[in-house]
Amino acid sequence: MLTALIVAALLLLCVWVSDTPALEDKGRIVGTSISLTALGLLGTLLMARGRPLRVCLAALQLGPWMGVGFTVGYGVATLAWWDGNLNYRGIVTAMSLNAGALVAATGFTAATIGYFAVPAFVRRGAANLDVQARGTSPFRPEASSVWTLFLVAMAGHLARFGAGTVGFLSDPASALSTTSSSGAIFAVMTQMGVLATLIAAWRHARVRSPGSMVLLLMVSLSQIGIGLLSAVKEAGIVQLIAVVLGLSAFGRLKIRPLVGAALLTLLVITPLVTAYRQVVAVGATRLTASQVIDTVDLGAIISDTLGAHDSNTVGQPGSWGRWSRVGDVGIIVNQSPTPIPYASPTELLVGPVLGFIPRSLWPGKPVLDAGYQINQIYYHSPPSSYSSAAPTPYGDLFRHGGIPVVTAGMLLFGGFLRLVDSRHAGNGAPDPRVLFLPMLLFTAVVKQEADYVGFTASLLLTLVTYVVAARLTRSGRTVGP
Repeated sequence: MLTALIVAALLLLCVWVSDTPALEDKGRIVGTSISLTALGLLGTLLMARGRPLRVCLAALQLGPWMGVGFTVGYGVATLAWWDGNLNYRGIVTAMSLNAGALVAATGFTAATIGYFAVPAFVRRGAANLDVQARGTSPFRPEASSVWTLFLVAMAGHLARFGAGTVGFLSDPASALSTTSSSGAIFAVMTQMGVLATLIAAWRHARVRSPGSMVLLLMVSLSQIGIGLLSAVKEAGIVQLIAVVLGLSAFGRLKIRPLVGAALLTLLVITPLVTAYRQVVAVGATRLTASQVIDTVDLGAIISDTLGAHDSNTVGQPGSWGRWSRVGDVGIIVNQSPTPIPYASPTELLVGPVLGFIPRSLWPGKPVLDAGYQINQIYYHSPPSSYSSAAPTPYGDLFRHGGIPVVTAGMLLFGGFLRLVDSRHAGNGAPDPRVLFLPMLLFTAVVKQEADYVGFTASLLLTLVTYVVAARLTRSGRTVGP
């Protein structure tokens, strides 16, 4: 461990050295990318704790998955700056990229240290609480478990369509001021869908019957379609990930399905949603789901988008740059504490409090949308612009007090991931419900683009979803004495 910390310190030094004025822009970019990639790989292997990486990833160990996300989003994807500065309005350029990179590297290093700093008795306590939350009844492996979660999710989607809160198609002004408590209920219901896909894939990997394949395709494809109709690419991507992880669970991560999911994401889902959003966004407003169905030629969008790959649009900075996160940290770091002063660190305590107080008891509870705030404060956009920037946990922590706050916050973040990962028994477990919680946290942990406050505020809702889903899929008998 000491050797690893020394290597991490040297990699942090490399990030700092790559900011030397003697280097040209492309040299800075390559140096930063290599340093962050190496740091991410080091953290990934450390958090695998000596076990084969593919086994850890198949078991949905969030520590190693966070390392993979950092390696790609903060390391490899930094090369997107090679073809020119990305759209950060001149505030972040290749010449000023390293400040944000150093903050992200410091935060990731702190998270890795925090992952190993959790005492054994705390990990055992978390594992015992997890067993109690799931209940003493074993998992019900029949298709009825998939159908139960799937039907609950579909009911949630229908309720959202009726309420007009359908992903990107929702009214952005209303979403920022809503005081309804139904949104939390709908969120719990719809999140059951990805768990239905995960279990359907897990069952098919064991049953290998035509019926299990049909069920898997029906559950996953229908929800991918809903995600695309909602113009939320993450909703489609997470379904593909759930299929891959369900097929791989408690074994080794299957490479061919993973590559297939990656290609579908890059070549189909991402460009399709991008083109679709340009159609449904009308000025500062957006079309409703019913208006989309009535007026938008979805077939034309699909054919035009999929037929555009011969122009090499996927390789251009605008598309590849969407995966790079260093600039999102940099635009905050380069303007804090001057000319934009730090926000109060006490705001970081608001997230857990907001999560534990239901809106029914606090109708005026503020709506957290750090992306909208970042867009105004750091991108200097007008309030009428409802675009949402990516704060990242590192950037959000930095704007609340600089490097000390980043270090403290990410130490806690890494410790939390270790508690989630400690629920797994050995190299495998007979109960696939242990995968539910990391599956629900997967997108936030791997992408590392959401704000820290929003993540902590959503934890209670995520835990409620996990417990409800685990109880819905248990059998009628109990185990134990």
